[in-house]
Amino acid sequence: MHSLLLKYLSSLSLTVEDARTLQRLGEYKGRQELFTQQTPQILESLKTLAIIESSESSNRLEGVTAPKDRIEALITKNSTPQNRSEQEIAGYRDALNLIHESGQHMPFTNNIILQLHSMLYRYLTMSGGKW
Repeated sequence: MHSLLLKYLSSLSLTVEDARTLQRLGEYKGRQELFTQQTPQILESLKTLAIIESSESSNRLEGVTAPKDRIEALITKNSTPQNRSEQEIAGYRDALNLIHESGQHMPFTNNIILQLHSMLYRYLTMSGGKW
C-alpha cells in the first residue's frame, strides 16, 4: 500500500487546524466511551422514560387511556391489567419490549407481524395473530 510507505508518510503535512481536529476527535471518542461506561443507569432510565411516553401517546391515539401512575406501573413493574384499557397497554408494552430487545434480529415477515399482533391482544378476550 502506497499510503503506508515511510517516504509517503513523511511527505505529508498537517496544518495546525488539522492537528487540532484530530485531537478533538480523539477527545470526543474518549468522552463517548466514558459516558457509556460511567452512566449506564442514566441511559437505562432515559430508555424507560421513552417507553412509558411512547406507550401512553401511542395508546392515546387509539382512544386508549389510563392514569399516568397506572401506565408507569404496567410498564415498569409488569402490573396486572385491571380493565380493557390497561389490557391494551400491557399488550403494547410486551410488543414494544420484544422490538427493543430483538428488533435488530427480527426480519420483517408475515410471521413477525402475526406474532406482534398476537402480543397486542394477549390480555384481551379477543384473539390476535391471525389474518
